[in-house]
Amino acid sequence: MAFNIKNPTLKNIINFLKNLGNLDSDANNDDKSYGRKNGDWSEVAPINSPAFTGTPTISTTPLTSATTQITNVDYVNTEVEKREVLVYTVTYGASGNSQTYNSSTNSSISKITSKYVAIAIDIATPSVQTGNWTVTTEDGQFTISGSASGSSEVTLYFMKANNVQ
Repeated sequence: MAFNIKNPTLKNIINFLKNLGNLDSDANNDDKSYGRKNGDWSEVAPINSPAFTGTPTISTTPLTSATTQITNVDYVNTEVEKREVLVYTVTYGASGNSQTYNSSTNSSISKITSKYVAIAIDIATPSVQTGNWTVTTEDGQFTISGSASGSSEVTLYFMKANNVQ
C-alpha cells in the first residue's frame, strides 16, 4: 500500500484509510504472538514471560560488571572460582527453631564474618525439614533458623558477598 505524499488526492487518501483496517489481516487470531519469517507468519515468544525452546545462548558478562544483566554459567563458575567458599557440616536438631554455631562448635567457623552469605544448604535427611530455612551470619558465627521434626546433618556453603572487601 502506497500513499503519494507529493500528490495527496482525495482518492489516494480514501484508499489509504480503507486499507488501514487490512493491515496484518492474514495473521492468525488465536491469542498467540506471531512475527514474519521469510514472508510467512510464525509463532514467536511473547515479550512478556517468553518461553524459549532449544538451547538459548547469551554472551559472557564481563567480570567487572556489577549490574543485574543476564549472565551465563561461565560467568558464575569464574566468580565462584575466584572466591573462597567456606563449607561447614553441623547437626541441626529438632530442639528449637534456630541454632547458632560459632568457634566453640567448630574452630574454623571463626573465618565467618557478616560479609559471607549462605549460597547453598544440603540437608542429609530432607524429611526432617518443615518449612523454609534461613541462615544469617555475624562475625565468628552463623545461625540457622527453621523448623525440623528431627536431627539431621546440614552442610552449608558460604561465599563472600560480591563487592565486599
